[in-house]
Amino acid sequence: MTIKHRILIIFIKFFKLFPILFGRKFYWEFMSAFIENLKCVYVATVGCDYCKFRIISNLTYFRAKTLLTKEPETIRWMDSFPKDSVMLDIGANIGTYTVYAARICRAKVIAIEPSPPNYATLICNIAENSIEDRVYPICAAAGLDTKFSQLHRHYGGIVAGGSGVIFDSNRINDNEIINQIDKIYSMGISIDHLLDFPGIPFPNYLKLDVIGTQDDVLNGALKLLSDERLVGAMIEMPEPDDSKFQICMSIVKDSGLMECENFKSDNPTEFFFVRS
Repeated sequence: MTIKHRILIIFIKFFKLFPILFGRKFYWEFMSAFIENLKCVYVATVGCDYCKFRIISNLTYFRAKTLLTKEPETIRWMDSFPKDSVMLDIGANIGTYTVYAARICRAKVIAIEPSPPNYATLICNIAENSIEDRVYPICAAAGLDTKFSQLHRHYGGIVAGGSGVIFDSNRINDNEIINQIDKIYSMGISIDHLLDFPGIPFPNYLKLDVIGTQDDVLNGALKLLSDERLVGAMIEMPEPDDSKFQICMSIVKDSGLMECENFKSDNPTEFFFVRS
């Protein structure tokens, strides 16, 4: 055990003794004020600029510190956007790539995220980076159609920065079911329905990162996928041996998009597409 871990354990034990030493009333008054005023913000340097992220869990810290290294090809892809392009970020999580696209690339971003703790942190990160006029945040799950259904969550889905939620299903792939902790009702919306709303800009780029429901999301976005105003996409596909892999590939390619040779990821499920 490192010295840092020992100090952390002592710190946590000290706080657990607070109610005994000072009484529960003082404990709650102190803790509520402490939490309200505690503002942990990680600054990720990007060239001569920066992106700022609110840190409220280990996962939010991980996502912030790996902004440029977790998916370097996605960063390079976003760097290719012309100024004032519009990116649709489905599965935005806490907004690491939403913030990068809006602040660094000067794009507009429609950020869709169904997980309440992720969405709350996304809103904080939008404010931290002063990009309120460039981001359209939506707390909903993209899907086949517009409806209320259950959002199945495992541990990662109840912690800010986690990615363990599936809408209207508990199946991750052909062979795996989510290790579910709970489920809550959530709004689901098809992308084609969403883009009919007044005030929503039309996307030029699509970034899709969800688990288990890629086929539903793509089938709910057929008009978007076939529209020539959409010029590129980055899609996290199902595993290549999953039955939904070829289904998703066919949907995308039948819409007039083809695999892009300029961007290649080491991740076997991450694919880049360009209008053919």
